[in-house]
Amino acid sequence: MSGFKERISTVLLARRVATKEQLDRLLAESSRNGKSFARLLIDRKIISEATLTELLSKELAIPMISLAKYRIDPAVARLIPERWARQHHLIALSKFGERLVVAMADPLDIFAIDDLKALTQVAIDPVLSPESEIRRAIEQAYAGQALSAGASDATEEAAGQGEGDLTLDSAVALLLNETGEAEAPVIRVINRLVIESMRRHASDIHLEPGEDALRVRYRIDGRLMEAHRLPKAVQSALLTRLKIMSGLDITEWRLPQDGRFKVRLDEREVDFRVSVLPIAGGGKVVLRLLDQANLSIGLDHLGFLPESIEQFKAAVKRPYGMIL
Repeated sequence: MSGFKERISTVLLARRVATKEQLDRLLAESSRNGKSFARLLIDRKIISEATLTELLSKELAIPMISLAKYRIDPAVARLIPERWARQHHLIALSKFGERLVVAMADPLDIFAIDDLKALTQVAIDPVLSPESEIRRAIEQAYAGQALSAGASDATEEAAGQGEGDLTLDSAVALLLNETGEAEAPVIRVINRLVIESMRRHASDIHLEPGEDALRVRYRIDGRLMEAHRLPKAVQSALLTRLKIMSGLDITEWRLPQDGRFKVRLDEREVDFRVSVLPIAGGGKVVLRLLDQANLSIGLDHLGFLPESIEQFKAAVKRPYGMIL
């Protein structure tokens, strides 16, 4: 259970708003279909969105801001790419010097906050706002802008086609043509790889530095298959960005490191477990995709004949024995 879900459950149990059985049932449903736990509570009429937001603000000691009558400056909001705002249900409200105030539906999402720090190069001050108000504010602030590619709350097909059908080659070309520390092109390349791997149902992504190229391989149905060979010039930026996303030390390349991050795509939340291994020519990175939706597979989808399924069901009900 995530920290945010746990705090919601604790608050509702303490206030006797819901029973443990109700919460456990909705938590299981949230894990199964990837839908927001808070949204399920609201949709099932267990608590209103306004009341839930107010209770969480007091429990977390995080300021609450209602966006219903808040005038959002589009220039400030667009400091955060639209796909990021939609993906994490957040919107930038104001900027004071080197600090950015961001309204979030989940202010405990430390991975989103860390990524925003890297993306905007300023400190992030989260405040709590209702998710529905954030969605409306996003529509107003980004009106007229095309939805960027990446893990957004649009459909998977739309996410795969976003940014004017930007291909991986185009994203790499943008990165090669940038000067200095170019965050956005790096993110585009990583988004392309992540979305492509999810669409191809890969279980792992391997980024392997070579003498003249960065080899990208996907593990699909147990087999490692080469997917791309990227220019050596993009290697450092890509691997460093992945380490930032995973909460790893970007200065350490001599020791193995492990981290993680999450991607939300079409109401699916996929965990990426990241392992970095030092090798000659740079660090090898392996990303393991843990899609909870793919783990919940019924017997009917395992390829058994109907009579075999019946035999299996009968066998598991026996009080002793072993199934081989």
